[in-house]
Amino acid sequence: MLVHYLLTLVSIASFAMAGGAADFIINAGGSGSTGGSSVKITNQEATNTEKRIPIIIDMDADNDDIIAVIQALNTPSLDVRGLSVSGIAWGHGSQGQTLADLADTFRPNDKIPVAVGPCQSLTDLKYGNGSLYQNSVPAGAGGILDADLMFGLVQRLDRTKRQWRNAANPGLVENHLKNWIDKTIDETGLKPTILITGTATDVTLLFRAYPEYAKKVERIVWMAGALDVPGNLYTVPTNTKAEFNAYLDCVAGQELLANPDVSLTLVPLDFTNQVVLDSTIFSSLAASQSFASTFVHDLLELQVSPYGGADAFYASYSLWDPQALAVVMNIGVIDYETNVRLSQQCGGDSTTDGAFTRLPAGSKGANVMIAKKAAITPTAASNPILQALVHVLK
Repeated sequence: MLVHYLLTLVSIASFAMAGGAADFIINAGGSGSTGGSSVKITNQEATNTEKRIPIIIDMDADNDDIIAVIQALNTPSLDVRGLSVSGIAWGHGSQGQTLADLADTFRPNDKIPVAVGPCQSLTDLKYGNGSLYQNSVPAGAGGILDADLMFGLVQRLDRTKRQWRNAANPGLVENHLKNWIDKTIDETGLKPTILITGTATDVTLLFRAYPEYAKKVERIVWMAGALDVPGNLYTVPTNTKAEFNAYLDCVAGQELLANPDVSLTLVPLDFTNQVVLDSTIFSSLAASQSFASTFVHDLLELQVSPYGGADAFYASYSLWDPQALAVVMNIGVIDYETNVRLSQQCGGDSTTDGAFTRLPAGSKGANVMIAKKAAITPTAASNPILQALVHVLK
């Protein structure tokens, strides 16, 4: 309970420094608590506990990944140490250029490194299915094409002059991740947190090549999976239990969950489904005239029509990856389920692969903490998770 409480103090401090609401109510009852005590933290008290969190973000660079990156780059309490993207799932490896552009737009002096991972999943490689799993992601409008181009908004970004990738010797993503971890520890004395907002491919390749590095990461926060709610594989209707990030490379996810040296915080659909969007998120973003706020507003607005209109968009779309970033900072999380062991179905069967299952107590595997209960508010704009996004973009 003490660890949960202290983490919460640090995260609320981060939100307060970014311009968040003046007062916060924190449940100090710990995981599984239905009662517990509550502590009121004022803005002034929160500012005294600020601590920067070194973070590496590994993603598939879909639109919500991009929003999470913009948020992270504008959050003073986060020390972004590297950005990596795989060519799997909802974006191509060419999005590495977009990440370099974003990094140099919002943190021009930091020269944040960018790396590109493989363009084929470990699952498709293992089961000889070519691109069976990758093909579950729509390729055209509303799918990879619009993710790569961000519905045309990519043209608003200034192209960085930095040579962020050596085409003659680009290096393997696992080596880049290793170097970023080493540099973070050397320069800050802290282990980095890795936020995964896509498949677990790149991080699994890291641990395959350098098993000891699982202990050099503070924790992994992964937006993935569905436990007690239906999955979201709308392109694979025969699979009702899997979520896209888990499904698209279930071999990688299976290895990550089986690794006993991994400390993993899972942000499943069970959590993200609780934070519902509405029109107030648009009005809150529109109230600011900053480049970042306008960019995020327009990126969200351009997705309304492909979803079939506002009502369908609010019912189906979630800011999944900004929510996972909020979990990194412990913002808006009411309760966690701790000391969990999970397995992931993965046998080359698209109708069942990607599903998560809780294992009996005492089972071996990654030590998993699950973000279980999110703050629920009358409007999207009043939700602390979404407020954390809006306030840092002003």
